[in-house]
Amino acid sequence: MRIHGLSGEVTLAVILNVKLTIFLSLVLFMASGAALAHEDQPAAIPAPADPDTVLATVQLPADWPDPLAVQVRPDTLYVGLPAQLRLAFSGGALESRLGDMGGAEALADSLVDLSFDQEWLFWDRQDQPARVQGDTLVLPVTVYQINPFQVQAGQAVSPVQLVGLRTEGMDQTARIRDPRRWGWNYLTILLGALAVAVVVVLALWAWTARQVAAETLAQWAAPTPAWLVAGPEICALLDEGLVQRGDGRRFMDSLAGICRRYLASRFAVGAAEMTGGEIARACRQRGFAPADYSPFIDLLNETDAARYNPSPLLATACLETLRRLVQCMDKVRIVPRFTPVAADALLAGEKAWARLQQELPATAAARQETEFAPRSPDEGRP
Repeated sequence: MRIHGLSGEVTLAVILNVKLTIFLSLVLFMASGAALAHEDQPAAIPAPADPDTVLATVQLPADWPDPLAVQVRPDTLYVGLPAQLRLAFSGGALESRLGDMGGAEALADSLVDLSFDQEWLFWDRQDQPARVQGDTLVLPVTVYQINPFQVQAGQAVSPVQLVGLRTEGMDQTARIRDPRRWGWNYLTILLGALAVAVVVVLALWAWTARQVAAETLAQWAAPTPAWLVAGPEICALLDEGLVQRGDGRRFMDSLAGICRRYLASRFAVGAAEMTGGEIARACRQRGFAPADYSPFIDLLNETDAARYNPSPLLATACLETLRRLVQCMDKVRIVPRFTPVAADALLAGEKAWARLQQELPATAAARQETEFAPRSPDEGRP
């Protein structure tokens, strides 16, 4: 009986030891599994911090009381879309401030000095005037930034206001753009006046340049070739019979005038009132080759010296000077191809030039006498 009781106690103790061993094994297994699981997980990454809240301060006029509360409506704002800044004052503060001058004009005049210290909080005074609702001043504003912000007026500060994007991401462009108005200030007026002044100056410059170009074209329109005018004048001088009458000095004076008019037309210089040296200087300044105008200068100096020489002039000397002048003209004369010339002037010039080329060489070779012989006016005409 006792032995049986002793064996029963031993059996119970064995069972308890087995259960305790199994429990401890389970605890150790779970602890090791948790440790392994903790080692397999990556290190924790802290969440990105929210952008710093931006504070915008409302500068109220000096004679305005401080508001009791500041609110921004609606609760969900978007960049560039209209919003309301509401400033709540104590009862009767706005009424006492505006007095009996109620209305939009009085309110606008009293808010002339109101301003914001942040440019992204914009109020268009002209197109969106402020209004009063009871004891609340309502300012239509537009927000042009994406960070959370608060508005402070006096000691009152609005709750943090979040700003949403008008697109799903920063990499997208909004379909509707709301350009920010400049408003009328001194800088805008100055820039506008400067732009108007620039436009006026450019317009005047363009008009002046157009007028100068038109005058230049009119001034430099191709004139009638000089030899077409000088040819009939020389023939008229020959037909005048000055050489035959012994008036060589008058002949040389008329020839000098023809030469000067020819130079003025051919080289575009004021040769009519110039000396030979002045004409040469003017031609050189205009870029003409000295070989073109130098022979004319020599002949002009000879005619000027001859017409003031008291000694009588020989007929051969007069005709030789004329022949050399015609030869010089023939070297630089331009046959008109595209220059418009009247038909009668062209015909008269060509006939006169043909006569001079045919008559003067023979006349110069035949006239060797020292006295003037009579000559028929029609002699030598083609």
